[in-house]
Amino acid sequence: MFKEQKINAIIILMFANILIFNNLFSQSCFKISPKLMLDMDGNYSTSEVNESDELKVDNNYSLGLELLVNRNENFRYGVGLVYLLPRTQTLYGSRDFRFIPVYAIFDVNTPRSINFIPSLIITIGYNIKFSKKDLNNVMANLSGGPFWGFGLRYALENFFIEGSYKSFNGNSNVKGKVVEISYTTISFGFGYHIEI
Repeated sequence: MFKEQKINAIIILMFANILIFNNLFSQSCFKISPKLMLDMDGNYSTSEVNESDELKVDNNYSLGLELLVNRNENFRYGVGLVYLLPRTQTLYGSRDFRFIPVYAIFDVNTPRSINFIPSLIITIGYNIKFSKKDLNNVMANLSGGPFWGFGLRYALENFFIEGSYKSFNGNSNVKGKVVEISYTTISFGFGYHIEI
């Protein structure tokens, strides 16, 4: 457990250092971007024998916060954090689970001469928190794993809307056996850029 927390801390500090040094040695502009996402019905799957079929997951919301750096009018990058409100899957009856990933984000715009074309967003990161309720209905902490996603974002002044495909991964140890867990969903949401 301590080793995993140490790795997570190193990843977070690495992202923070990239942004801090970039700001010190360039004329880039920062944007803080809170956002609210609706995660549509998703799929939950495990690597356990007899449980490899994908299980449906109900809609729920995610709260996100991104820190973006403007390199130029067509390219931004930064870091983000998302909290998935607990959602239900039906393995052994209804049980809630949640992920909290930290990630790097890349936002690539089309030239300004092309109107009404959204930018491409790519996210790559790690789930620093993964937990789900056990058979006693207690939220158990499990091991995080890779997080990635891609989608489209359209900005109008400081407001933006986006749609994206996301994949959250983690694992648990069941009687000495590592079980891989994956949750995928399509999300739609909106946010606001605050320049600092």
